[in-house]
Amino acid sequence: MTAVQATWEDPSFVWPGGESNGAAQRRGVEVIQGLVDRYPGQQIAVGTHGNLLVLILQHFDPSVGFAFWQSLTMPDVYRLEVTDGRATCHRLWQPPAEIGDNQVK
Repeated sequence: MTAVQATWEDPSFVWPGGESNGAAQRRGVEVIQGLVDRYPGQQIAVGTHGNLLVLILQHFDPSVGFAFWQSLTMPDVYRLEVTDGRATCHRLWQPPAEIGDNQVK
């Protein structure tokens, strides 16, 4: 089991000097909800690291978890639409196809 996987299997698990996924999720969702409340109907851009992104998405869709985290690429861009406490998520960016040695670069 990987160090990250351990935190996904038990949201209250904390590595020494770290933060549990549960605590990080509460912190991240609080920020998102605060922005939604402060700027109703507005488009807001938020940057974060992948783990917190997935934890925020999981708050709105419990099926999002470790496998989703594993599928992230760097960079990755998602659009989260929050309306009346419900949310939809759409991936906006796809990694480019690998360029083979015989293709124009």
